[in-house]
Order: sequence, then C-alpha cells, then structure tokens
Amino acid sequence: MHQIKLGKKLAALLNFSPRLSVITTALIVLVACQSESTQKPDSPLTNTYWKLTSLQGESIKTYEGNREMFLQFRAEGFRGYGGCNRFFGAYTNTQSKISFQPIAVAEKFCQQSSQQESKYIGSLVGSVNYEIDGESMHFSNLNNQFFATFSAIYF
Repeated sequence: MHQIKLGKKLAALLNFSPRLSVITTALIVLVACQSESTQKPDSPLTNTYWKLTSLQGESIKTYEGNREMFLQFRAEGFRGYGGCNRFFGAYTNTQSKISFQPIAVAEKFCQQSSQQESKYIGSLVGSVNYEIDGESMHFSNLNNQFFATFSAIYF
C-alpha cells in the first residue's frame, strides 16, 4: 500500500500514468537496494606479477636505471628481481604458508640498491605466512608480524 501511495505521488509530480509510475517507483527501489561492491576478487598467488611496495615498514624505492622489485610464483618455481639482481628457486605452498627452498641469485653489485635488495631476498629465506586481499599480498613472519606488501600488476 505504501508503494502505491508513493507511486501515485510520483505520478502526480511527473504527470505519468499511475501504472508507469508504479513501474518507475519499483525500478528506483530496486536500483537503490542494490549495493555496488568495490571489493576486487583475490588475485591468485601463481601466475601473478607481484610488485613489492613495502618492506619492513618502508616504501620501496626504485632507483634510476633499475627495474621494480617483484616476485612471481609459477608451478615450476618462483622468480623475482631484487632491484639489482634476478633470483629464482623452488617453493612449496599450503593454504596460507610459503616455504622457500634455497634461492639462486645472479650476483652483480649495484651500490644504490644493494642494502634494500639484501633485506628483500633475506626475507624470503625459510617460511612465511601470506595473505591475499584483493590485489594486495602481505607476508608475515611465523609470529604473524607483517613485513612485506606486494601489489598485483597486470600487463
């Protein structure tokens, strides 16, 4: 009954027929009741290019002439870039834990990024907990203290 009264008032205001105003009112109510979700679905761990955005509470700096630091998991292993050197290795994955096997690193010296790179690659030794939330991935240590954040990048 309330909807019909609202529809008649709307029809009177808009000079529409009562039948059209009921349909219009129903559409307005339907659209107003729908909530638009802005939450993106979780990116998959594998086959996603994960750009490192923060490490140990500090934003990541990409120095001129260097590529961004990243990590990418594939079925056959993982690979990444530490700001100066490429690295790769094997890993195992359970629902919320990644265990890194020994990491192979191409050893060239880059003065600007070497300290940041050492922290990054050093953080990938052993096991880490991970959590994916939309297009972000967070690493935490076994005491659940977050230490790294990544953003999914799509080309």
